[in-house]
Amino acid sequence: MKWKIASILAFLAVISMATFAVPALAKEDPPPPEKMKKLSFPSFKEFTLENGMEFLVVEHHEQPVVTVYFVFKAGDALDPEGKESLASFTIDQLNKGTESRSALELAEWIESVGGSVGGFSDTDYSAITVSILSDYLDVAYQYLQDVVMNPTFPEDELEILRKRIKTALEIELSQPNAMGRRHFRDLVYGDHPYGKQPTVESVEAITRDDLVSFYQKNYVANNVLVGVVGDVKWKDVRKAGKKYFGELQAGDPDVVTLADPPEISKTKIYLYHRPGAVQTEVFIGHLGIKAKNPDWPAVTVANRILGGGSDARLFMNLREDKGWTYGAYSAFSRERDLGYFQARGAVRTEVTDSAVVEFMSEIERIKTEPVPEEDLKNAKSYLIGNFPNQIETPNQIAGRVAQYKLLGLGKEELETYRDKLAAVEIEDVGRVMGKYVSPDQSYIVLVGDALEIHDKVEKIAPVELFDIAGEPMSFGSLAVTAVEYEYDTAGLRDMKATYSLVAQSMNIGDLNVNVEKKSEGEHEIIEVSTSLTGMVTLDEMVAFRADNLAPVAFKRMFQMGPQSMNSELAFTETSCSGTIQSMESSEPKEVTFDLVGGAILDGTLKFAVGCLPLEVAATYRFPVVDSESGSLQNIDVEVLEEVEVETPAGKFATYKIKVKRPDGESFLYLGKDSPHHMVKSEMPAQMMTMELKSLSK
Repeated sequence: MKWKIASILAFLAVISMATFAVPALAKEDPPPPEKMKKLSFPSFKEFTLENGMEFLVVEHHEQPVVTVYFVFKAGDALDPEGKESLASFTIDQLNKGTESRSALELAEWIESVGGSVGGFSDTDYSAITVSILSDYLDVAYQYLQDVVMNPTFPEDELEILRKRIKTALEIELSQPNAMGRRHFRDLVYGDHPYGKQPTVESVEAITRDDLVSFYQKNYVANNVLVGVVGDVKWKDVRKAGKKYFGELQAGDPDVVTLADPPEISKTKIYLYHRPGAVQTEVFIGHLGIKAKNPDWPAVTVANRILGGGSDARLFMNLREDKGWTYGAYSAFSRERDLGYFQARGAVRTEVTDSAVVEFMSEIERIKTEPVPEEDLKNAKSYLIGNFPNQIETPNQIAGRVAQYKLLGLGKEELETYRDKLAAVEIEDVGRVMGKYVSPDQSYIVLVGDALEIHDKVEKIAPVELFDIAGEPMSFGSLAVTAVEYEYDTAGLRDMKATYSLVAQSMNIGDLNVNVEKKSEGEHEIIEVSTSLTGMVTLDEMVAFRADNLAPVAFKRMFQMGPQSMNSELAFTETSCSGTIQSMESSEPKEVTFDLVGGAILDGTLKFAVGCLPLEVAATYRFPVVDSESGSLQNIDVEVLEEVEVETPAGKFATYKIKVKRPDGESFLYLGKDSPHHMVKSEMPAQMMTMELKSLSK
């Protein structure tokens, strides 16, 4: 099942409870305010079957297409502790097998008539959708009847999903924006059900029995809202509802147990270390208000002025005036229970502290200073004028009505929405922002290079430091200290190896590695040349001393489509200097920094580990020159287990070794026989695997 596919985007745009404005590339002046024209909300029909199933029908006969939504009131907030992701697993696996059809047969059945299936889970809801030509609407009903009433949750399909989600979680570690959003939500909600988020451990813990129990308890008739949108007649939908779903039993579904979210008495900075980052992800906020709060219209107008678009104050200050970011925005999320307020943006590392000050200043200003009449008129004009555009299509109409129903709001809220926006006055903006926004009681989440920004932002508020995964750190632990290992380098000699490189299940090509021992002055050096051609081009040279693996030189040219990453570094015994061009920057930067004793290049790590005594549970720490960021980092290595690995070159007895970098983990498989050559490597965050194809000495 695809997640949030195109056929449900319009629906999700209003079902989603935390929506941010889309960044604009250039400022556009808002249209001048004009007198509000009368608008009648488009017609729709509602009815409830005897078993408690609620139906929402929007007729639209211009195109012969129908979309059917089954929205179950059972989302991520119901996940049991330790099994976060159960709700999303259940909806995903709903169509992966029934009592009469396999996952493949179900897919072929719906695709044979041009239908498409999608699904998603959110905090409070889970949904499955089918879009189909109206001539085949009965097939959609039959399909949904089968998967909703007769799922079998096959073990093999569950394992496929488990592997995919674990990989996605690994990838998330390499995405600073995603990690910032995760950490912000953790802090704001704490033990509240809205703070539940999946982990590798929770995904591992979910069993088929868990899915069956969750389904049986929550996928019941009186816990679902069915939307039917398109080329239909509501009376026909009613007949079909009784025919296909009248036998779905009602039940006693789970109810979210609400815990009190944490309180924050004073603003604090939570800094998540991402070494070498050229920009800092900034998230500032706290708990917001509930969906039924009567101040929503005033809050909506006030947020539009503060950070609700590319003409709002945050954007104009940090992007247009300062040029520190591509965009800065704010939003109030709307949940069934408490939502949150958040201002956010990604700023250049060197201006992180200044940007945080400007964010806080703008938030304080809208709290304490009356907004100009022109700002108020422009904000209301945009919101009022844009509302008709949000209910133009049948899917938009159904989505808007469904959102309000699921939030527990009445039809009158839709019908009076524009009038309430128009009634907002200057005093209302100051009142609601003064009441619901607290810059002096906020969580400030920063994801960036702690070595560059820690001391600066510490002047703004107290700082707590974590690694990217959220494990606490001390600032002192960031210091890269000298090491002294006795390497057994006797096995480092001339050799050639070829590795197959696979990324995201796609064969990228063969990586050719040539290792050559040379004499250079008083020392012997090892020169490792690596090349790759095809859709990705790589030419890399790493040179290091043969006795102690100290770096001598490094050069890389990498090209993937329009993106490139080039580095050239030179070394003395005590320093490194050169140029770095990362994937995040189009311009190279000059770097110069001091080395510590025992420092090695990142491309030397597999050789260094292979030249040390290896046994299960052995650990090592290396001071490593990161050739992508041009910085010195600590990298920790742990021998996890002995494992047999099969590659295109054959079967090998190996040590599986975890390599923990500040921004994530990878795994090396080194042959047990000395010298410990690399047989395989896995980089989960990049969904990349290298496997040995051939080795010649």
